[in-house]
Amino acid sequence: MGGDLRVRSGVAENQTRQGFWSCIITTCSQTIYDITNTLGMLLLHLANELLLCTSDNLESERDINGLYCLQNDSLYSHNVKNSGGAALLWAEEHGQEVTAQRLLGEGS
Repeated sequence: MGGDLRVRSGVAENQTRQGFWSCIITTCSQTIYDITNTLGMLLLHLANELLLCTSDNLESERDINGLYCLQNDSLYSHNVKNSGGAALLWAEEHGQEVTAQRLLGEGS
């Protein structure tokens, strides 16, 4: 009987750990998304010349692509929040499936 209780206790403890780590991972993922979105929105407010100057001074294509991705993610988010996802109609009319999927992913 005592062994059975320990097994059930161990299972409950394992489930608690899994729930804890799942919560931590979800929270971290959301935080990273929020930081990326915030950085992207800040970049939208920089003058084009500053963005070009920034990309000209980056050392690798990977870094330049990262800058592009931040801006692009912000563009999708901005469209959904401020234009009601109007770009979704454009994507549909022009057969841009990837664009449509990204807009839907942003809540369009």
